Amino acid sequence: MDNSQDIKIDNYYKRNKKIILLLGVFFAVILVSISFIVLSVREKSKQKNPEATQIENQPKGNADAGSSNKIPASQKDARLFMFFEDSNKLIDKQLFTLPNDFYNENVAGIENSIEYKNDNLYIIRRTDGLGASELWRYGKRDSFGRTPEGVRLYSGEISKFSVSAKGKYIAITTASDKKQLIIIDQDGSIMKEYNTKDLEYLDERGEPFWFDLWDWTVDEKEFWGTLGNKPISEAVFKISSSSWEISKYNVPFDQEWDLNVNSKKIVYSDCPVIRDSDTSDTFRSSETKVNLMIYDIISSQNSTLETAIAKCFNPKWINGQVIEYNNPGGNGRTSKIIGQ
Repeated sequence: MDNSQDIKIDNYYKRNKKIILLLGVFFAVILVSISFIVLSVREKSKQKNPEATQIENQPKGNADAGSSNKIPASQKDARLFMFFEDSNKLIDKQLFTLPNDFYNENVAGIENSIEYKNDNLYIIRRTDGLGASELWRYGKRDSFGRTPEGVRLYSGEISKFSVSAKGKYIAITTASDKKQLIIIDQDGSIMKEYNTKDLEYLDERGEPFWFDLWDWTVDEKEFWGTLGNKPISEAVFKISSSSWEISKYNVPFDQEWDLNVNSKKIVYSDCPVIRDSDTSDTFRSSETKVNLMIYDIISSQNSTLETAIAKCFNPKWINGQVIEYNNPGGNGRTSKIIGQ
């Protein structure tokens, strides 16, 4: 072969070797760049969503002051998810932030000590083991992650409380004496105090009744509750927020009943009291007639809605005009629209 031909072939291979090396370097640079971009995206994602980390790593108890495992200041508050069912039975999830010691000492067993109204969480904080307590209001976190500070509204031996729809008023009964009822406003100022003895609400033995809370009307103009010293209440009362006058109504209570404060109507049945399994078996095998009735508190009118044989109704208002109850002629539950 000619020498000039050998030189051409050698140059050809040299040129291709350089191209291959350049391509290799090019692809290596691309791979490094892609890896860097992926890591950057992951890091930014973590920074944009710190909430998940804070909730996941939230301490279970108070930190030991002498421990090297101290909780950062940003994590000293406990994140509390609350789930609420609205009037359409849809579940609404809200996130609140409570002081960590408050969370640890009060969140367990709070069924009777918590209400959610108008985007605020109202919760009783127990301050000692002797009954002392405080009523606090907490707002939910906004879209920017900011949490408003909690507001203490009332201090005392709180038994129950009921918040109006927009939080304008709160009714409170005391744990030490259920004969006392206190109305406060949204700032915690006492608007009115009631005592059943002063109001001459007495039972047949001359003993003052206990106040039991029910609910505020949607327009916040009235508060309704029950009076009695027995498992079955003996009367209902109404408080007008315009004058703070209180009115008492004797109603046909029985063991099954539910009050609609907006329509001022009670749905109830005359199902007998079932004390044990023997009583239940005797009732089920009997021909006892049970009536489902509705009572208008204002007009004192009483009317029968349904009749069943040896079957209780367990009636409940599910909204302002609809009641739900056990189907008298079959299984499950049925409902009925009640006119105003």
